[in-house]
Amino acid sequence: MITENTITIGMSAAADTPSTPKTYIAPGFIEFRLVLRLGEAWVSVTFKGGRIGGYGDYQAIFTTSDPVLQYMIEQSPDFKCKRIKDVK
Repeated sequence: MITENTITIGMSAAADTPSTPKTYIAPGFIEFRLVLRLGEAWVSVTFKGGRIGGYGDYQAIFTTSDPVLQYMIEQSPDFKCKRIKDVK
């Protein structure tokens, strides 16, 4: 028996309901590249927008609505050791 698994990127389990966007930050980094692996798939995520200035530091940031990518980020060692944080 052959079964087919389909993942609709950017959609939640409810039909035609967009998933909630989540924002992640990489404190202490101006730019941060995260390489993730799930099975045979490799994904590179780039956190951007960080800067250091006279008025303070701004962390590198990344926002996604993709539930698969959110899962991959939240299961990564960098997220678990708090190098990457979820903005609530």
